[in-house]
Amino acid sequence: GIRKMRGLLNFVPNENKVNRVFNEKNFKETIKKLWESGLTTGRYIAMCNADIKEQIDEIYKDKYFYVAKENEFGLVVHNVQTNYGNVEIILNRHMPENQLVIFDPSFLRLTFMQNRTPHMKMLPSQGDYVQAMILTECTLKVLNEKAVALFTLTQS
Repeated sequence: GIRKMRGLLNFVPNENKVNRVFNEKNFKETIKKLWESGLTTGRYIAMCNADIKEQIDEIYKDKYFYVAKENEFGLVVHNVQTNYGNVEIILNRHMPENQLVIFDPSFLRLTFMQNRTPHMKMLPSQGDYVQAMILTECTLKVLNEKAVALFTLTQS
């Protein structure tokens, strides 16, 4: 069957979890958890589903500065600057609808699952050419669990 390990969500320590109604203050509080953990890069990535992403866009719809373009319309938030660091927002359809995970990418590494390092498997050939496919299974390795924070949306 398909592995469903929940990825980064399993590595969030309890002190880096925020369970509240989603608003700007609580969003910043989640980012502050990483800053309070002693992380010094100030560069974070947030992944969320479309519902929370729409709420982020709504929060910042009137709080922006840009050079107007004549052929682009709408407001989509890609980055948020805070006192605790800059956050790049990434839309991820595989995130739970009520959660947003924020992490410092300098404390994550791509690694291979045990016994699933890249290897080539020959496929049946047709004619004069040879076919093959590369098989592997990757995962993320968290080097410091304090580099991951989780916001969970609660009902108001």
